[in-house]
Amino acid sequence: METILEEPAPTPVLAYLAHSDERITGVTNLTVSHNRFTDNGFKFSPHLGGAADEEVTNLISKYAYEASVQKKLSRLLASWKVKSVITLDGLKVVLKMDDWFCVRLSETENAARLYAEATDKEKHSLLHHAATALLGIASN
Repeated sequence: METILEEPAPTPVLAYLAHSDERITGVTNLTVSHNRFTDNGFKFSPHLGGAADEEVTNLISKYAYEASVQKKLSRLLASWKVKSVITLDGLKVVLKMDDWFCVRLSETENAARLYAEATDKEKHSLLHHAATALLGIASN
């Protein structure tokens, strides 16, 4: 990755650069424009110079989400290694020793379902705490 411009520039200028230089395969910029707040001001323009298609933006969002989950998990489960994060149907976090927890948000009611499997009660309790902390709710 290479920085093209360090000073502020409008999105169309960056899109033009992406389209006009064959070495550039895409550009990202942070903006406070009309994007939805859930985008966090992040824009990506592919080498074509226009807007990225939905498949590309969904993939970027997925990777960003997984990276943020990994960062939170590293704080919550400091001494445990995360083996994988699966976002196929909710969020499933598998640890190195194959203990895991899964969080699934209901599409029909205001509820989250937590599932966990651990080799002992202490680990199960920690997994429950991590899952509720990721959701931003207090664990009893």
